[in-house]
Amino acid sequence: MAAEWEPTVGVTYFIDGVSSAFIAETNALRAPNYTYLGVGSAGIGEPVNALVDRVRVHRALLAAADLDSVALAAKAPLASTAVSFGFNETAPPYTSTGTLHLTTKAAQDVLLADQSPKFTTNSPSGKPGDTALSFDGNDTLYVDDPNQVVNLVSGDFTIQAWVQYTNLPGARSIIFSSFGPGGAVSMSVTSDRKVFMTTYGILDIPSAASIPNDPLWHHIAVIHRKGVDMRFYVDGVLGDTIPYTSGLAVRSNTQFNFGGEFGNGLAFRGSVDRIQLSNEALLAKDLDFLAIPGVIPGAPELEIGTAVQVAWPVSASGFVLQSTTDLTEPKVWTNITAASTVVGDKLYTLLPATTVKTFYRLVRPVSE
Repeated sequence: MAAEWEPTVGVTYFIDGVSSAFIAETNALRAPNYTYLGVGSAGIGEPVNALVDRVRVHRALLAAADLDSVALAAKAPLASTAVSFGFNETAPPYTSTGTLHLTTKAAQDVLLADQSPKFTTNSPSGKPGDTALSFDGNDTLYVDDPNQVVNLVSGDFTIQAWVQYTNLPGARSIIFSSFGPGGAVSMSVTSDRKVFMTTYGILDIPSAASIPNDPLWHHIAVIHRKGVDMRFYVDGVLGDTIPYTSGLAVRSNTQFNFGGEFGNGLAFRGSVDRIQLSNEALLAKDLDFLAIPGVIPGAPELEIGTAVQVAWPVSASGFVLQSTTDLTEPKVWTNITAASTVVGDKLYTLLPATTVKTFYRLVRPVSE
């Protein structure tokens, strides 16, 4: 079999040297996610269940007579043959005899490292020993669930996670995806930072719940009340409520995924932590939206006299005090570098009084 792609025209398919089909395609090739040439699968997804021989890639459109389509008479590589694997070695590695002299590597030695998320100490809490997972857009985490431990199809459910974007995601970045008997559903974030749900085979559900456009950690959650609605939360605050009565469809895939769909579609780029799936509709107060679990930093307490006194609980150590004089979008917050002093159970910062109205907030800084 062979496929020939002519840019801005389409793809012609050949079976045993005979043109068998043509598909028009005017779009350009996508930018590659990685620089590997795979034989036998697309990354770690869609493996071929077959015998394969004489794999070739040409930098040209070949005439039917130039295709290596005769089983008993292998053609020699052409000047346009970039890759030619004959697989005639008695054992791996196998070597290309095309213009690119490539040598194969076992897929598990390459793909597991390349397509696995990486641990990072940059976490929502910032506490020692607390780690998160960083995804580069080419990573997926698969979880086998043959016994259907995760079952969201029967009624209420809640999906929640902490997320951090170092840049805007693609069209959508999927955080959690299930395509199995426990329910076909995914939670993602759009390119304009809105929380998005998909009930596969039923409905795409965009929401107005928006993640702030900054590099900080933020908590997102979707609470589904069966036969009633879906509620979308950002940092513990209700951002949207959308009526929904259709439930979930079921599929046969017994894996569920973090960081993209099965096959790495709509890949997630950024960091994620504390993903939780619940087969109940949690109350808003029970969501895991505190950066340090159990610690409520609250708003800074101010006392204004000859100086501005700002205070917050010692238990919220590690937070940074910021100020701004304008709450219109886009807000610009500035770190306050003045030292803090511990008195009792609070941290205090003294600042010069100002005639300009000033607003203060506490944030968990981004780890380098």
